[in-house]
Amino acid sequence: MRIRSAFVAMIMVILCIIYTSVVVFGEEITEAVVIDKILYIHEKPQGNSKVIGSAGAGDRISVLGNEGKWLKISTENGVHGWISSQSVLIADNSKNPIKEGIVNGDYLRVYESPDSNSAPMGALGFTSKVSIIAQQGTWFHVAIGDEIIGWVPVQHITVTTTPIYPKAMVMEDKTEIKAEPTYNSDTIFEVEKSTTVLLKDYTADYFHVILPDGQEGWIDKYQMKTVHEVIDQKKNSYFSKYAAPQVDKSNSVNDVFEDIKKVSTLIGKDFTATAYDLSISSCGKAVGEKHRGFTSTGMDLNGKQWGDVMVVAVDSREISLGSRILVLFEADDWRSKYNGIYIAGDTGGGVKGRTIDIYLGDNGNKQLEEVKNFGREKNVEIYLID
Repeated sequence: MRIRSAFVAMIMVILCIIYTSVVVFGEEITEAVVIDKILYIHEKPQGNSKVIGSAGAGDRISVLGNEGKWLKISTENGVHGWISSQSVLIADNSKNPIKEGIVNGDYLRVYESPDSNSAPMGALGFTSKVSIIAQQGTWFHVAIGDEIIGWVPVQHITVTTTPIYPKAMVMEDKTEIKAEPTYNSDTIFEVEKSTTVLLKDYTADYFHVILPDGQEGWIDKYQMKTVHEVIDQKKNSYFSKYAAPQVDKSNSVNDVFEDIKKVSTLIGKDFTATAYDLSISSCGKAVGEKHRGFTSTGMDLNGKQWGDVMVVAVDSREISLGSRILVLFEADDWRSKYNGIYIAGDTGGGVKGRTIDIYLGDNGNKQLEEVKNFGREKNVEIYLID
């Protein structure tokens, strides 16, 4: 009997280890406040599922977890169900269960399970936006909108660490923005009807808002209406089931870059960009020589081309090594095809001050034509993502 009990205990321990190896974002209880005038609570994480309750603007709820863009919640009245993440404000962004990510390579295969030998579910294109709902080892479980699409390797997703603020629209002309969340507080300025603001905090029937010009203040909750963004997969994510995505990315990518700029920190618009490869001319080492193709941070670039890896060499006094940055050339510059998200993963003797050196590929000992023609381009915009 003792042997059987010990065996059962051992099995339980093993199961615990297995199930706790998956990190589910949002598994801690987080406090949130309802921002919709009327919030419907659903039985399942689906908009067409049964409505089992409701809440109003300013009501406090507890967030228990998430599935894609849906939050599992409980109310003070004991109602347990699911709501859209766009319906609540979580003031402490570090506790927001929704983690956002951006594909940092040109083509990313999505798998059924966290294993490259499992069935392929489809592919994601460059700069696709995804929600990260869980992590298992070196794999992310991702969703687009409300649809869970599969598993991808973590190194191909740039996790955005900037705050995610819900949006609202001012509903009255000359709406007063207060210095404090009280009716008798000083009016610091007025805004026009239809002005879009970001919601940062809430207290005593007032929302702390951020205006388009960066100014902040407090607005009465009855003078604004929350804005729910419609998930447009064709615009924000290039996901194709069972095949590589074939899309015209020109306008959509520019839209995504604009979104990234809004939640990133501008480092400067006066950077100079150059390009390099693994040729003898660029790195001084022939194929087969020790340390050829390894960056100063240990990344192996041998055999890899631009798009497979997105790496720039930087002056670490200007940009910290390991940072994710957005690089943008002027729209009429032919080099704008190299706009994208890069890892600051290398340094170089000629990379000093406000200069970046973009890795374009490995062509053996011979220098790539693209590197020869690249030259030195000024007025490059650099934004820090994380």
